Amino acid sequence: MTSPNAPPAFTAYPLLFELEAVEPIYLHAHNGSALRGMFYRAVVELAGGDARAPDLHFVSDPAIRRLLAALEEDNPRGQDVPRPYVIRPFQLPKDRKHRLDPGERFTFGINVFGDIIEVFPVLVLALKQAETYGIGRFLAHGEHARRARGRFRLQRVFVHNPLTRLTQECLVPGEREVRVPTIGVTHEDVMHRATVDAQACPTRLRVVFHTPMTLRANGQVILRPNFSVLIHRLIERLTQLSTHYGPEPLPCLPLDREARNALLRLADAITPATDDTRWVVVRGHSARTQASPNLSGFVGSAEFVGDFAPFFPLLRWGELCHAGNHTIKGNGLFSIQPGGGQHRRTASPDAA
Repeated sequence: MTSPNAPPAFTAYPLLFELEAVEPIYLHAHNGSALRGMFYRAVVELAGGDARAPDLHFVSDPAIRRLLAALEEDNPRGQDVPRPYVIRPFQLPKDRKHRLDPGERFTFGINVFGDIIEVFPVLVLALKQAETYGIGRFLAHGEHARRARGRFRLQRVFVHNPLTRLTQECLVPGEREVRVPTIGVTHEDVMHRATVDAQACPTRLRVVFHTPMTLRANGQVILRPNFSVLIHRLIERLTQLSTHYGPEPLPCLPLDREARNALLRLADAITPATDDTRWVVVRGHSARTQASPNLSGFVGSAEFVGDFAPFFPLLRWGELCHAGNHTIKGNGLFSIQPGGGQHRRTASPDAA
């Protein structure tokens, strides 16, 4: 029985922010880096600092420091402590140019992990702050009187649990009150869904890579999907996230090296069936370091054949936490479709 004084279990809070364009907004198809840059700058300015500052000495709140702390994600296998959130970029329709006209609304997500949810009001204030300087590439001459990005208005904030389909409104149009989320995805939610997945006894699994996925094996970037490498990276990432932003590692994670190796041997037995992925070259930009990080990776879908029952808890958590490098810039967003070819339509990353 859990002690009433025990720290809360590791929880993911899938937040969604609905914005309305005030001016034309030009977004790249892979807009996670722009969203993260806007978000970082706004939080830093709220804390009284400069987004180009080399350190966070001006931030006194430890939770905000953890939210903002830089991560050298290019290190092999991402051994640094991962940030307590990931960006879920706005998915531009394939038949649309990368322009949003005034009055159009668009939604992006931030999945926040563990006790960092306590700074949720700061996230909302940051988005309100960002309204003044906009997002996307700079507007062309004639679209704005000064050199500026397209501005927007924050219209709505809500949290949605894709496994239970419960939704909580946190900020609604016309109101100023911000409600702290009480709905989150728990391990119990994940295990319930994983049990349903396993009971269907699928021998085929489709994995859809919605944003560039960058996975490493033996220190080298792999150019095609590999199920065993994906599971290996998920074990590492989920262990770090749940340990640093929760009271203990998730119960679905292997307890020791022997258990981990046994699980990875099972992953090695999963065989590829189809590969409809392609490699996309993406470059970001960091205003803080003036660097252009390589955000390239593979997107598309791949199908695998084998016994997936041992992996569904990790994969369902992975849908929320992403995998690979540059997750705070929107990379590594994937979803799974048990049954594979039975569901050829590409699912939304928020689909349950």
